[in-house]
Amino acid sequence: MTWFNLGNAMHEMGEWDKAVDCYDVVLQLNPEDADAWINKGRLLDDQGEPERAVECYDAVLKCAPDDVVAWANRGNSLASLERYDEALASYAEALKRDPENPAGMFGTVECLLKKAELPKALETVERGLRHHPDFAPGWCDRGLILHKLKQYPEALAVFEKAADLAPELPTVWNNLGESLCALQRHEEALPAFEKALRLQPSFAPAWFGKARALANLERYADAVLAAQNFLSLAEPDDPLVQPAELIASMGAEPLPES
Repeated sequence: MTWFNLGNAMHEMGEWDKAVDCYDVVLQLNPEDADAWINKGRLLDDQGEPERAVECYDAVLKCAPDDVVAWANRGNSLASLERYDEALASYAEALKRDPENPAGMFGTVECLLKKAELPKALETVERGLRHHPDFAPGWCDRGLILHKLKQYPEALAVFEKAADLAPELPTVWNNLGESLCALQRHEEALPAFEKALRLQPSFAPAWFGKARALANLERYADAVLAAQNFLSLAEPDDPLVQPAELIASMGAEPLPES
């Protein structure tokens, strides 16, 4: 127990390599210690090593095949690897054992969203919210599905609900702004994007949303600056890069006359 507790303390302190070493000592002493395997798996997920995390959860399930947490966490790791069908199967095993498990329910929704199975995702998230009505990320997922289905007024109402539940989440405010933009309410969308950026200045999607709203309001100089901020933060393969480059080009110097 001492090594296990020390591993937890190292994890809390951000000493991830030392935490792994502590859990490994526990597992050398007892290879079937499910808690040590699960905590090691979570730590590896936090470190961006989901493949190794899956191995940890598989080790749990060999000796404890009904461990709901291991099935759900395994689904999370597989989803981060974009192995969505395998993740869905893992979440299904968690839900078979605990039909109201939130990680299983909302992990399933995330995978269905990635697979663009929107009606099924909507049905699943609504079932999840009946059991967990205060789970703000679930409301965000429901709003996102409605937005993708182009049910913008309904999506806006859902994001407003999510903002009431979790005003500290930048994603909530960004999604709220996106729905307002879809309704051509660009002036109202700006404060939502700005709220997201106050909470997380490096949140790239909110910089893009702000740039687009400003461009629609013909505030081109401000739009260019917002687009440049987005481009400085976005990954090269982000699908929003090309439209952001178009907005940023509004500030280009005119070509000299020949």
